[in-house]
Amino acid sequence: MKNKYKTNSDLETQEIGKIFSKEIVVGDVILLFGDLGAGKTTFVKGLLKGLKFDGVVTSPTFSLVNEYNALMNVIHIDCYREKNKQRWINIGLEDYFNNSNLVIIEWPEIIMDIIPKNTIKVNLKHIDKSTREVFFS
Repeated sequence: MKNKYKTNSDLETQEIGKIFSKEIVVGDVILLFGDLGAGKTTFVKGLLKGLKFDGVVTSPTFSLVNEYNALMNVIHIDCYREKNKQRWINIGLEDYFNNSNLVIIEWPEIIMDIIPKNTIKVNLKHIDKSTREVFFS
């Protein structure tokens, strides 16, 4: 898998997520960085397709955490609306970091010091209305 991709549609961004799903294993923690509208949840939709999940994938912006039963248990977290790190600790965020889950976190900046050190970073950059750059580090 390359480190950098350019996509020209939501479907192409999903396809990168689907390709990426073949590289991950249960226990991985994936951090998604990017501005509003950069395609983070779109990328997750593709990733979950690659993990054989055929249900509806939505952003956990308001629910904070969505769980999906795919080829592995996927925990999808969105820190955009909840900026209080202590609240994340209180709701048991750290309990998700184990070898039974794949954890995906959008907007992880607020909780970086409670996230395991060994993570996969995915950066999505909105270039124009339909073009995005997706790069891994």
